[in-house]
Amino acid sequence: MRCAEAFADRRYEPDGTLRSRKHADALIHDPAEAAQQAMTIVQGKVIARDGSEVPLHADTLCIHSDTPGSPQIAAQVAKALREAGFNVTPLTLSQ
Repeated sequence: MRCAEAFADRRYEPDGTLRSRKHADALIHDPAEAAQQAMTIVQGKVIARDGSEVPLHADTLCIHSDTPGSPQIAAQVAKALREAGFNVTPLTLSQ
């Protein structure tokens, strides 16, 4: 099973790639901003660091556990998605 993954806690470049972690603004630390990005991703796009809108397909959303504040980010993202009517469930892969 293959799933396209997108990231609620990472910034994207205008070409749709992830912003390198060597840049100070690569991570999204604000839970509300991460939740907004997740809501945009489920609409099939992401707002790049330069403000441009980039088409993006995702089957799953990731929040990195090593991002500072990741529990708060995950809670806010899950809350926003549930309030919008999405079912938030863990990904399970059958072998």
